[in-house]
Amino acid sequence: MGLISRIGGDLKFETSSQILGVILGGSLTIILAQFLSPNDYGLLFLTISVLEVAKIFSRSGVGKSTSRYIADYKDTQPDQIPHILTTGLIYTIIAIASTCAIIIFGRSYISELLNQPKITSLLFIGTGFIAASTLFSFARLSLQGFENIKASSAIFLLNRTIRTILVSVFVYFGFNTLGALLGYILAALLSAICGLVYMYINYYNTIKSDTIDTKLRKKIGKYSLPLILSNAANSIDKRVDVFLIGLIIDPTAVAYYTISRQMIMFIQSPISSLTFTLAPTLKADIVKGNKDDAIELYNDALSIGLLLYIPAAAGLIVLAEPTIRMIFGSQYLDAVPILQILSLYAIFSSIVTLNGQCLDFLGRARDRAAIKGVTSMANAGLNIFLLPWIGVTGAALSTVLTYAVYAISITYIMSFEIKINFRWLFHYLLIVCLITAVMSAVIYPFVGYIQGIHHLIALTGLGILVWMTLALWTQLIHFELDYIRCNN
Repeated sequence: MGLISRIGGDLKFETSSQILGVILGGSLTIILAQFLSPNDYGLLFLTISVLEVAKIFSRSGVGKSTSRYIADYKDTQPDQIPHILTTGLIYTIIAIASTCAIIIFGRSYISELLNQPKITSLLFIGTGFIAASTLFSFARLSLQGFENIKASSAIFLLNRTIRTILVSVFVYFGFNTLGALLGYILAALLSAICGLVYMYINYYNTIKSDTIDTKLRKKIGKYSLPLILSNAANSIDKRVDVFLIGLIIDPTAVAYYTISRQMIMFIQSPISSLTFTLAPTLKADIVKGNKDDAIELYNDALSIGLLLYIPAAAGLIVLAEPTIRMIFGSQYLDAVPILQILSLYAIFSSIVTLNGQCLDFLGRARDRAAIKGVTSMANAGLNIFLLPWIGVTGAALSTVLTYAVYAISITYIMSFEIKINFRWLFHYLLIVCLITAVMSAVIYPFVGYIQGIHHLIALTGLGILVWMTLALWTQLIHFELDYIRCNN
């Protein structure tokens, strides 16, 4: 049974919500770029970066650990589900309180370190962002464990919709970075409440609970530990570059880097949707002994990711300058080389997203955390070395290099859980790269003639048409479905 037939319904909901989220997020990015100066834009996301790093400790891996044990117990011992939810929520609240206290008492020190006095008050208010977004993540991940992707997608879309509306209104009326941050907080809070209430009504209050498994609390707490390390390394990896850019250069450079990073995040929605939907199903197949089905699901997902993101990265490299100029304005043209370098990151990030989610559900979080810790430290070290030397492009280059190592490493670990035919994978990659080269060669000569957004959209459409035609002509779209047959 193929990938789409197995998770097609859930994937449709998650992908739809992610695509709408991308549209809303892209609109919000453009609105913020129009109403905030590059300095204020950089200050806002410098603050959010600090708060996101702090969320390492507030999330503490509990959400993913809870999700994993929900997936384990929901079919075999459903009477333990209320206990799993209660334990996870209690651990989460304790972590939130501890983290917020540290930020409140340490905000002045952080402000002095970054030499940004305005960030002090933003961090104080930002404790609300830590609390609300952590509860939102707990609800969304728990629903993933139940394989209730529709509900999880709904609260995700609710969060993005409310965020876009509130942040836009606040900055339009002149509340600047403070108003934008309040919009983020209120959106996370309202969507978290909706998610928690939904779980209480549909799971906690409807399942008759039995005596708690004496080892359950310990299991959830213990599995949270490698997830804390993995989440810490991942969050630091994603935010340390922004932090160091603000420290070594200035908030304006943060704005250039953040805009480029956000554009890459926008195109991550397909693989994020796929893996968010796939991971609990993969785990359920293995628990039930359906290893062949799990292998087929994983390899279909891997091939789809490569087919999408290698051409997408090439397209971004070719169209980076007109894209930045048309969408954000000439004042952000310094972001062009950053976007071109980070386009390669999109490829490795798609592989990491797929393997990371699956490994966490398969109980290999400790191994992933160890590798992520090493590559995150390497990323920080490269940033410190490259930023003073080549400027903000050094942060992009550091991210690409370390993510490449990380992606290859966890794919190797995944091969111990799910059999990967590397000979087939090389063959597949070769065909995708040839298609990408032809597509790039077709659109490149027309880049200099782009004078408006309609020209940019038309040329993007031409690239997609060439890619799709070649993929169909080479039967590449169907090639991944033959994996099991050629896997010898």
